[in-house]
Amino acid sequence: MRRAPCPRARLAVVAGTVAVTAMVLVAACAPDEADVDERGPLDPEAAMDTEQIVAEPAEARPGDTVEVRFPQEHQRGIHLVLERAADGDYHHAYDISTNVHTDEGPLVVEAGTEGFGIDDIGIVGPGPDPLPIPDDAPAGDYRVCTGNAGENVCAPVTIRASQ
Repeated sequence: MRRAPCPRARLAVVAGTVAVTAMVLVAACAPDEADVDERGPLDPEAAMDTEQIVAEPAEARPGDTVEVRFPQEHQRGIHLVLERAADGDYHHAYDISTNVHTDEGPLVVEAGTEGFGIDDIGIVGPGPDPLPIPDDAPAGDYRVCTGNAGENVCAPVTIRASQ
């Protein structure tokens, strides 16, 4: 899994020593739970539809990779969205470019990362598409959704605490 550089990391490197920089990077790059809770879902019309999208396994830990399958060969792009459940709704937490068309592997960024974009590449077929669980993802209930399909669909994923 490739992780996009944290945009705030550049400032931290200039600001201090190696030890201080490491602490700042960890604090600055982890998702701010208050920010995530305010975002809401990326696509409010996206619905849970486990006939069209399935996450296997449905439970994972940070650093694991979940396979996202499409039993009905749902047409989609290479953009997946990981949204965290909170306050009776889902909140856009991470964007994932599956990069299934390249040898680069998936790219994971925190939702709202400046300058992040996704190629508009159409895919049809059963998958699997890789969903890397971010190393800093807090434990909880999530859903994985297609992010740039004509009709976005979602499947449940539970992230357990790291061991």
